[in-house]
Amino acid sequence: MAPEPQGHGRVVDSDLVTDSDGIVAVPERSSKEIDADVYRTLENSPDFLHLVESGVFSLVQTKRRKYAISAGPYVGEALLESGLRVRVTEKAVGSLASLVRWALPTDLRLTEAPAPIAPEGTALNVFVERFLDHIGGYLREGRLKQYRDEHLISSSPRGRIDLRGTIRSQARGRTDQIAYARPVLSADILVNRLLGRALTAADSYASTHQEVDARTRARTFAALFDDVGIYSFERMPPEQIHQAFAKAFGDPRVAGDLRGALAYGQALILHWGAWTEAPSGTVPKSFFLKLETLFENAVRGVLRKVLIDPVADGADLTSPIFPTRVEDYDADPDLVVGHGQSPPVVGDCKYKQVLAVPGHADVYQLLVHAATLGASSAFLIYPGDRFHVSTLGRSVLGIDVNWVEVRLPHLEADIIRGARSIGLPVDPRGDDGADALLPAMPTPASGDAAP
Repeated sequence: MAPEPQGHGRVVDSDLVTDSDGIVAVPERSSKEIDADVYRTLENSPDFLHLVESGVFSLVQTKRRKYAISAGPYVGEALLESGLRVRVTEKAVGSLASLVRWALPTDLRLTEAPAPIAPEGTALNVFVERFLDHIGGYLREGRLKQYRDEHLISSSPRGRIDLRGTIRSQARGRTDQIAYARPVLSADILVNRLLGRALTAADSYASTHQEVDARTRARTFAALFDDVGIYSFERMPPEQIHQAFAKAFGDPRVAGDLRGALAYGQALILHWGAWTEAPSGTVPKSFFLKLETLFENAVRGVLRKVLIDPVADGADLTSPIFPTRVEDYDADPDLVVGHGQSPPVVGDCKYKQVLAVPGHADVYQLLVHAATLGASSAFLIYPGDRFHVSTLGRSVLGIDVNWVEVRLPHLEADIIRGARSIGLPVDPRGDDGADALLPAMPTPASGDAAP
């Protein structure tokens, strides 16, 4: 297959993409021709404008009066006000499934365009898997709780006397009873209610699609939410559900795995959980998975698992390019292998299809990163249709530069092969499948976190 240009400025496929079902489908990081009527519909659509502003799509008009739609590095679907669906599909079958096991909640992009209610779809199994991973991490640290008043009636009150409640009780003939309230630490709060509802949705999806492992995990986790009321969300309109999630995200305690679980749980509930009885309609937001960040996270995750040396994210380090301008220019490569050792190996992930050799900008950026961090070797990793390793040689800075192409459906195996080929220290004990890095399920003995 001929390589495509790095960018979206050209029409690379002349096939029209509107089908009989009113769907415009474009593979991620590609452009496809559309007819003039579809172009005008998209150009005048406020919903499509939201997608353009989010970097999901763009429109292209060539000098030859041809029209095209271009897709960025996302996978997902939205339903426009005209009834036209716009969809970004994975370029290589199996790419999403391979990348998503290493996903982070930042890989999920929410846009203002509505999306169709979808009992099926490429992304739904992704939402289930990532939601369960993050909720497992949240439960291991303990659920959030907060104090609330428990209202009781007794002849021996142990709390704050409730005068009005006592009067009502005595009016009913219970003259020896006193109403009172006492504070109790409860997990029945908004964030846990939303997670409990999302677990029901995950169970429903996994059961329908015969995903036995996911169903088992969802039911195991759900048992830890028996003390949480989820029934108010059963028939709540989607816009109100979205507002409830927005309120939950505003809680300053919502971070880490909890934030990730809520992000994927929101997408799962809106697209599946609340609507098993309603096969049509829309939800107020659409969700797109960003494969660019998924690719970076996947490469870093695999290397952390299989290499002997530690692998750091350059964004977590402080590596000023100019010592006098620390805050303005910082080297932040995607990968720093052997951080803290001398010299480290620096790597960058580029989610684009490389031409005959890596682009100038990619190499220049890599060399600056490597020189700043004192590396003697560096490498670039690209997705491709084949596994390939090559070297650019030693630069005038004394830095050896290699580049690797990996097949996304065979991501882990190709990364391991590439690491060995460029001399990275692969631990043979780490090459035993990816499950070692996935979060384990907590036991019912997991604790709960007080506010």
